[in-house]
This record gives sequence, structure tokens and C-alpha cells, in this order.
Amino acid sequence: MRIFFVIDRRLVVDEVSAHAERIRAALESQGNKGVLEEVRNGLLRRGGRSPLKVTTLRGGMYRDESWTDLPNQPLLCVTTIDQIGSRLLFRGYGISRYQYSVQAGLVGNDSLFIVDEAHLAQPFLETLRRVGNYRNWADTPLSLPFKVTFMTATPRGNKGVFRLNKDDRQQKLLGLRIRVSKPTELVEMGKSPDQEAVKYVQKLRDAGRKRIGVILNRVDSARKLYKKLRANKKLEVHLLTGRIRPIDREWVEKTALDLVGVGRPDPEKPAVIVATQTLEVGANLDFDALVTECASLPSLRQRFGRLDRLGLRDGCPGFVLHKPRTKKNKISPDPIYGTSDELTFKFLKEVAEEEMVNFGTEAMDSLMEDMAEKDLALLAGQVKSAPMLFPDHLGLLTQTDPVPHPDPEISVWLHGVQEYRPEIQVIWRADLPENQKLWAETVALSPPRTQEALTLPLWVFRGWVRGDSRLPGFSDLEGRSEIGKEQPCEKKVLRWRGVEESEIVDPSNLKSGDTVVIPSDWGGCDEYGWCPDSKDSVRDLGEEANLRYQATLPPTKRQLQMRLHPDLITEDFSEEEFQKALKELLELSLDPEREEDCRESYLQLLDTLNLDPEAQWLQKADWVAYPSRDALFVYSGTAAMETDSDDTASLTVPVELEKHLEGVGAWAERLAFNCGIGQLLVSDLRLAGELHDLGKAEPRFQAMLHGGSEIKAAASGKLLAKSGMTSTNPAKFRKAHRDSGLPHGFRHEFVSVSIIQESSGLLEAANDPDLVLHLVGSHHGRGRPFAPVVMDPEPRTVAFNYQGRTLSGRSDHGLERLDSGWAERFERLTQRYGWWGLAGLEAVLRLADRNRSRQEQGI
Repeated sequence: MRIFFVIDRRLVVDEVSAHAERIRAALESQGNKGVLEEVRNGLLRRGGRSPLKVTTLRGGMYRDESWTDLPNQPLLCVTTIDQIGSRLLFRGYGISRYQYSVQAGLVGNDSLFIVDEAHLAQPFLETLRRVGNYRNWADTPLSLPFKVTFMTATPRGNKGVFRLNKDDRQQKLLGLRIRVSKPTELVEMGKSPDQEAVKYVQKLRDAGRKRIGVILNRVDSARKLYKKLRANKKLEVHLLTGRIRPIDREWVEKTALDLVGVGRPDPEKPAVIVATQTLEVGANLDFDALVTECASLPSLRQRFGRLDRLGLRDGCPGFVLHKPRTKKNKISPDPIYGTSDELTFKFLKEVAEEEMVNFGTEAMDSLMEDMAEKDLALLAGQVKSAPMLFPDHLGLLTQTDPVPHPDPEISVWLHGVQEYRPEIQVIWRADLPENQKLWAETVALSPPRTQEALTLPLWVFRGWVRGDSRLPGFSDLEGRSEIGKEQPCEKKVLRWRGVEESEIVDPSNLKSGDTVVIPSDWGGCDEYGWCPDSKDSVRDLGEEANLRYQATLPPTKRQLQMRLHPDLITEDFSEEEFQKALKELLELSLDPEREEDCRESYLQLLDTLNLDPEAQWLQKADWVAYPSRDALFVYSGTAAMETDSDDTASLTVPVELEKHLEGVGAWAERLAFNCGIGQLLVSDLRLAGELHDLGKAEPRFQAMLHGGSEIKAAASGKLLAKSGMTSTNPAKFRKAHRDSGLPHGFRHEFVSVSIIQESSGLLEAANDPDLVLHLVGSHHGRGRPFAPVVMDPEPRTVAFNYQGRTLSGRSDHGLERLDSGWAERFERLTQRYGWWGLAGLEAVLRLADRNRSRQEQGI
């Protein structure tokens, strides 16, 4: 059902995604017949919304993951090791812990992993194989497949390797690429890489070269070189690294492709692309000269794949720069390449003729064909191994609420012990108020999206926020960088995990995979990405990122939005007039009796802006004031503030409880059947869906759904599952909760469990009563393995009629007690269905609930 194409290069992820989109478009085109039609029809039989969904996971943003909407949707996901590996191990980077089990259940069942550039991913491959074995450690495991394959152009050993044969090498186009000569000079540097590279770029320019590539090993070295070269007006210079926001990168990458892409004409002015390891794989650039810092031999061969890419220029020159680190016959290891770069340069010197080596494919193959496997391994660098993943580790990792302490650090199973350093996603926003307590609610209006995030090593970010005057260089390899000291900092940042779990923290408390939001006026980023020396305000990409995200959704589900904040309005407008109109509107909005005046004032505010015709939807839009009441968030009618606790708070059409329960039961049955789950489990999932929200009948919960009024709840005569309150105003929900008398942290799903247990006959049809109870209690991600503790000084009895039965239960259910048996049930079910099997069953019910709720809202 799901294919995960995994590659640990940020730029390549998007290139592969574009190819995947072409496959999806071909499948969806009704005009395509033959095999495409056959495949399309076969995929549609799984019951998804389309024959194939394509998604990219390149830095997890909170709920920016529509690929999890349906468990029976055929999926092709292009991703990195960190993003998909963290989800597989129940610790999804950048997502709420209440979503851990849903995503683990999807990733760990009915999945094929294709790991590209596998020589860079040995620890993850080992972990995947162990997970494959552990999936069968269950009394009755789900009969869904889990497969792994891998690809690399530089394999070790010959077992199971697909290689070019004699006929392949004689093929005209391929033969040109294989046989082309790439004469390369070996240079021992006396200066820093950026200083040395300037000299060779000038030399190549003087020789008439028009497409010059320079690849250095550290981001700061590449940026220093870029700054030096861009002062030369005779050169067209651009910087390409992985430490850049995807939206910014699109412009940079397009510019580079236009200048030196395969098949493009030579530029009028010599073009220089300064880059990092990000160009080693996938980038479809064609240089006529290459200057590179030395690295491991496989890395160098990948880099030279960008030199004379089509084999049409024969004789394009290259330079390998290296500064020896050998003292007293002992090699000082490099933080990125260990000793492999030093050994590679030594090897190249030994085989060179007059300091020259041919880096053409056929020539290098010839040099290496007689080398022993152990010698090749030394030149390739030490292969990192993952530590053993034991059942006790999984016992801790599958505890997602509460997360245990200590909590295993999953990075060692993704990248190995020795070389991994944590990374985070950084978001810049221009509308954060001075009061940091309001940051989470402000960001919740327009939640972070992948396209506006910049990935950074955690220690680099910490040092930058502290104001360290000198930050050491770091590489552009995902998950690999030197480490720095952890020290407290005066500046605090927002760790974004959704509006409920977000918090203001010291950077020293950040963890791998965190999403961090900081003010734009802190600087640190320009159009080419990470720039720690920049003090200029960073462009806020929130609106643009959201538009791109919305474009991936069906038209009926798109939600337009705009933040009318003085620091975000970039069009030509009268700032003074805008500020005056905004202030008037905000004052009027405080008076509920002046709704008509508010609308008129709002339209006057829009008149102060020179709106693009495409933004005319704003005239009919709804709005809500910022938490700081200094600006407006404007949205199309279906927009909703995102929350993970309860869909009640995120949907705006009132829904009767009994209809909702019946609908979720039907959805759960259909999804489970289409996923290929056995009939007995299908039946239990339907039953769990029909019972999951019984606890919402609790009188105070009903009062909350009626704005906090028990009188209105009683007068309605009907039990609700969803309120009719607009969801963009969190203060309104807090007031309704407070007025209703519900205790802080109240969880309706555990009242549902209490009602099921105390009402006879509800589990008569269950094939596995334990499973039904667990699915009901965990359907919002809580209770894995302990039910949350809620102090309820005035508990209520819940009594009502449902499907001709009189049901009853208590709000003080006692399931949080250690002797309640709740945690033991979780352990029994894990043993029965397996770690990923139980998570997969939970995912089906939770996604049935989500889809039924959206259906009820007409979105």
C-alpha cells in the first residue's frame, strides 16, 4: 500500500518527488489506456481517493502530513532517514506524541522501503531488517507485508549486485558517459579550502571554462567562497547547499539548472556553482570543470558524476584539493570523513601520473578492480553500524503516552552511534508578539509547513542563539556534524508541537527533530539559506508555504488564509492609514453588539491595501484577532485552528452523537476491509467505532459543546458529538470549558471505557473485548500505556439511552490507577498483535474518526 523512497540528501528528495508526481499524473489521466489504465483501476480497488498519492517528508511539520489521512490510500512517499525512521520507531520528528502510534502503524504495515544511496545508510538498513523480524513477534501478527530493498552506485561486495554488462558498455549514449576522460590534478593545499579554490576558479575562467562547479565539505567554507567570488563582476556565482528553506531553494536550484543544467546552452558569462555534499547525488548539472575538496573515494566519484555528465566534452579538467593531516605516521581523523579522505588522497597520489588522475568511470573502475575488499573499505570510510534493537527498547518506544523516562534516543538506530548529531527545523515568523506566552497561539493561526523550514544541526543553532562569535564549520550531510557545548541561553525559543504541547524553552532543552519558531528580526538566513552573520530580518514564508500546502489538497478542502499584520504587509499601501483602520476594527471587535459596524470597518481596512485580484476572497472572509490583539488573521469559511486533542475543537458544524458513532463505525469497517485486515478484526473495529465517543454524553461535556451552558445543553434535547463553535478563537473554547465545570485535562474517551465496562451487553459481539476497550480509550493517542490522571473534585454520573439501551458510567472511572488493569491490557494486546500490529489497528479507528468528522463538516 505504501512505498517509502528513502534518500539522505535534501535536494535529491525534491527531484525524486517531481519524478513521482509525473508518475501520479500519468496514472490519473483518463486518456491513458493499456497498462496505465490497468494499474490505475487496480489501485483504485483499494478504496483510496486517487490511484496514487505522492508526498514528501523532508522535515516534519505538525499535521502537515495529509499522507496519513487514509490507511487504504496507495502512497509513494519520498523521504529522508530521519523523517521516516523516527516515525517507524514511534518518535516521529516534529509531530505530536499523540500521533506517534498512528504514523508508526502506517509506516510499519503494508510497506516497501527503497533505500537509495545505501552506502550512506547502513545503520538504518540494519534497523529496518530488525524491525522486519520483530513484526512477527506476536501471537497473531497482522498479515500485511513489510519489505526492504536498497540501491547504490558504489556497493560493497558482489552478492546480489546488479552491474552493467558488456553490451551495456557498448551502448552508444551510456558508452560515452562511461568512457569519457576526466583528467584531474591533485593539489596539496597550503591555505583554507575557500582561499585555495578562488585561485583555481580564476585559472579555469581564464582558460575559457563556462560551467564551473566547486564542491567543499563544509557549509561555512562554501559560503565564504561564494562571498569572495561574487565580488567578481565577470562571474555569475550562485550558492547551493542543503541548509536552505525549500521555497528559497526552488529559486536557487532553478537558477543553477538554467545556467549549467544538462542540455542547457553555455551561459554568456562564466557561471560558478559553489556547493556542498548536496551535489554528490541526483543533481542533474553538467560542469565543464570541477574543483572539489577531497573526501572519501565513493563521494569523490559521485561528485565527478557532475563533470561532463553526458560524456560529450571529453577532457574536462578537475582539481582535488587536500590539506594533509598526517603527523608522525598517524592520521588525525576528520569529523566528517574520519581517515577515508586522507587515505583516498594517498591512494590517488600513488596511482597518479605526474599528479594527474583520470576520474572517468571506466578509468576509475580499472584502477580499483584489483584492489582487495578491505582496502576499498578503507577508502570508502568506516561503515557505521546501528546498535542492536532489543525487545526491551521497543517496549519503551511503544509507550507514547506518557513517554517513559529515560526515553531511548532513536538516532543511534538511524545513523549509528559514532557520527550522529541531532538536527532541528527552524521557522522564522515576523508576527510574533513581544509577550512570548502568546507565541504558541499566534503560530497556531498559521501552523508551520515543511516548505518554510530550514534544517540545522542542533548544536549550531544553540551556539548561534547564544551569540557565539565563532561557529565551527559543519557538513551538509543529514544527521552528521561536529558537536558543541550545551549551555543555558538568555534568549528563549518556541518549540512547536501544536497549540497544546508547544512551549517556550531554552535552546539547551531542545531535542532532535524539534520544530523551532523564532522572530524574523533575529536574522540568520538569507536567500541562499543559513547565514549566521546576517542581521537582516528574515522573510516570513508562512503564507507562501501554506498556499503550496493547500495546492496539494483537493479544491474543496483548501483553506485560504492571510495574516493582516503590519510587519507582513509587503504591498504598496499607506502604513499610517492601515494602522488607523486596523486599530478601529480591533476596538469594534470587542463589542459583540456591533457586528455590522465590524464588517464595514473590515472592508475599509481592505481598501487601504492594493489587493491582487486573486485576493478578493478576503472581502467575504471571516477573521479573528491575534491573541495579542495587534492584528487580524483572515481565513476562508472552512479554516480551523489545528489541535490534536479532540476534533470537537476543530470542526464548526454541530453533529448529533448517535449519528457520529454510527458513521465512525461504518468508516472503520470499510477502511479495515480495504486494508486487508482479517474479518474478525474488521468486526471489532466497527464495534469500537460505534462506542468510541460515548463519554461525550457526560453532562459537563455537553455543556461545553453549548458554550459552557448546562441549561442550553439540557434544552437542546439531543446529545452532541461536535459543537458549532468556530475554531479559530482558542479563548472562546477555554471559556466554554471553564464555564462547563469540566476538570482540567478531562478525557471523554476514558469515560467511554467506563460506560462500556459498566453497561452490560455492549461487548457481547466483540471477538476481542480487550482490543475494543483499548481502541476506544486510545483513540486520541492517550493511554499508551497509562491513562492520564485527572483531578475531578465533583465527579458526575453519566446516564443516557443509546440504541434502545440504558447506559451508565462515571467521570471518576479510576482507570488512571496503577491497579486498574489498563496498562496490563496494553501489554497483553502488544503481545497478541505485535508492536506495529496494535498501532496499525489503532490507526484504522483514529483515521475512521477523522474522516467521518470531515465528512460531517463537508470538507
